[in-house]
Amino acid sequence: NYRSIYLDSRYYYSPGNIKANVLGLRGMYWGAYGNQIPYFDLPGIQLDFQSSTGRPFIEGRYRGTNFAYLEADYRFRLTRNELFGAAFFVNTFSFTEPAQAGFSKLLYGYGGSLRVKVNRASNLYFLASYGFGSDHARGVFFSLGDIF
Repeated sequence: NYRSIYLDSRYYYSPGNIKANVLGLRGMYWGAYGNQIPYFDLPGIQLDFQSSTGRPFIEGRYRGTNFAYLEADYRFRLTRNELFGAAFFVNTFSFTEPAQAGFSKLLYGYGGSLRVKVNRASNLYFLASYGFGSDHARGVFFSLGDIF
């Protein structure tokens, strides 16, 4: 038996007169409490509900009983009709090890994305992201829709 808490907060800001340019900020906390939590049920990178945390790390590379996460993503248009766009992202996170009480070291990731608008009515984008991170991580990620 164990319990879990998941808190996710997001804020979006459009600087200047161009609504297509958006700064997105995200903060998340995910904790599991109890005795003998199964390893595959522990909070982990890319294991949130949208699998959207921790670019450029592979799913499950880091796990722990508590997971704190912060990300900033700046999206901007490359063409006037908003068909093509780009984004830069930076994130940092930390976990508590099952045998420790406090958070371990801060880990980080950063990179960029190319965005192609697939549907004008719903502002649906296809994203191709490439990023670098702590512990020599590198990764390419594809998604349909914004990361957050």
